[in-house]
Amino acid sequence: MATTSSTTSNMFGDISQLNGASQKTIDSRNSVASTYDNFLKLLTTQLKNQDPLDPTDSSEFTNQLVQFSQVEQQINLNAKFDKLLTSNQAAQMLQASNYIGKNVEAEGSFLTVEAPASFNYWMTKDATTVSAVIKDENGNVVRTMTLDGKSGSHTQAWDGRKDDGSLLPVGTYNLIMSALDENGASVAVDLPTSKITLSETPKPRFGYTFAEAYNRAEARIFDSDGSLVRVLKIDSGAGRKSVVWDGRDEKNTPVAAGSYEVKILAYDANDKLVTDDKSNPVDAKLTTVNRVKDIGSTENGVQLQVGKDAYINLDKIVAVRG
Repeated sequence: MATTSSTTSNMFGDISQLNGASQKTIDSRNSVASTYDNFLKLLTTQLKNQDPLDPTDSSEFTNQLVQFSQVEQQINLNAKFDKLLTSNQAAQMLQASNYIGKNVEAEGSFLTVEAPASFNYWMTKDATTVSAVIKDENGNVVRTMTLDGKSGSHTQAWDGRKDDGSLLPVGTYNLIMSALDENGASVAVDLPTSKITLSETPKPRFGYTFAEAYNRAEARIFDSDGSLVRVLKIDSGAGRKSVVWDGRDEKNTPVAAGSYEVKILAYDANDKLVTDDKSNPVDAKLTTVNRVKDIGSTENGVQLQVGKDAYINLDKIVAVRG
């Protein structure tokens, strides 16, 4: 529910920005119309008071009238383009909203590792301090988090780790929340459930295509800092392939939730890296599968948000995977 609310807000916010662009066109049209009216008044006054024996040359006035007409036509054309853009963007936003909550396969190199647990809460009003305490079945506190205190609905991810960073086993945990306002008074927090189910970290998937067979190939996975997390041996044969990453690093430890980048490398019979004429690794036509969390409109068009800082364009979608 929280995601839908956020998305709806973003959608109307984006359309409002487009309407703002149209308003600029309207303002320009009004400005030209006002200037044009003033010009005609001055022209009429000057013609009324000109010397009959030495009348004003009309060619200059004619040129200015033509220029005003050209500007007006250009503004009208811009207005039509604005309406077309607004209509097109709104249609794309509605189309994109159908992908929310679904796994989509799209061209790109970024994989999103989902948090193994999350919970929803509702703030009845703004709070200065909001705390969430997670306990195991024995009542031991395993994690304490400080959360957003803005009034309204929230969805909070939990990476399944203790306060010391160590991983907790799969299972059910208890959640206790409290909130205080700026005066230290208690603020009500609505929790749909006080239980959190910690599951196995979802396993990200990606696909690739080699135009020809190679001696060997590997997929290298990097975190958001550019550090190498995992090297996977993959099929080096020609054709379309699919790979499931278990979400673990080289030490077999589950990685933290977030965005990761995949790079496909191929090696020839001499175990030399295969590159193109610009020394880039061979194009493997990489696609990744991610769950769509939200949508938004940017200078690159309508995009699907699949991670905190990971987005994909609608035209990059290959398939919907459920």
